[in-house]
Amino acid sequence: MISEHQLAVNYPSLWSTVTPLSDGYWLMQNRLTERVFTPPLKPFAPTEFRAVINEVAYRAFLEFHRLRLDQDDRASIQQLIRSLTLDVINYVNRLSGSKKSLEANAFDSACMREAMALTFRHLHFFPNDDTIELSPAFHGCGSVSACFGDVISEGCLYEIKAGDRGFRIADLRQLLIYSALAHASKQLRFQNIALLNPRTGQFWKKSLNDVCLSIAGQSSIDTLDELVKKIIDLQQVDF
Repeated sequence: MISEHQLAVNYPSLWSTVTPLSDGYWLMQNRLTERVFTPPLKPFAPTEFRAVINEVAYRAFLEFHRLRLDQDDRASIQQLIRSLTLDVINYVNRLSGSKKSLEANAFDSACMREAMALTFRHLHFFPNDDTIELSPAFHGCGSVSACFGDVISEGCLYEIKAGDRGFRIADLRQLLIYSALAHASKQLRFQNIALLNPRTGQFWKKSLNDVCLSIAGQSSIDTLDELVKKIIDLQQVDF
């Protein structure tokens, strides 16, 4: 089995077949339709803690909604971040595979300040009500494992990328994979897709159907049908 991330960054022949116009489309989108919803966040913490801070902020955002905290209660949100830090550091250390692991006691006041700022950017962007669906689950299909997206709000699937970079074609492909998995399980409950970077302030949103027409020359239903078929065909590949 492979993850949605592995599929998004690999298998160029699959993507060139299903979305032959995607590279040119994405180059144009990055040049012409970049939107900014807030100024870039000034970094406070050491860069080696960037991944930890990004993950802590997202998890704090999720817990904020689950616990229904008051946005003005900064002390509770700060405590929430502290309660998540150790697990996130262990998670990032496992993923990185680096010989030099991050230490929990190195998550200092600068890290906390940056994590707080990033958490509040999440909270201010999305509505604080029951219309928001957090960590939406997607059933696996073919060789792609079951997975979780970031946010569905008002008929739009958001993928959050908090790195200090612009959006990439793999980010768009990740949204398409989630859409295909939802389509395959007859649970496609959004019509738009979006990328959000709370760190840089970048925001991109489009109709799923318009994107598919632009990158595949056919409707979203036909494009997702084709992508699902290719995902199922991957079962025949020796990983």
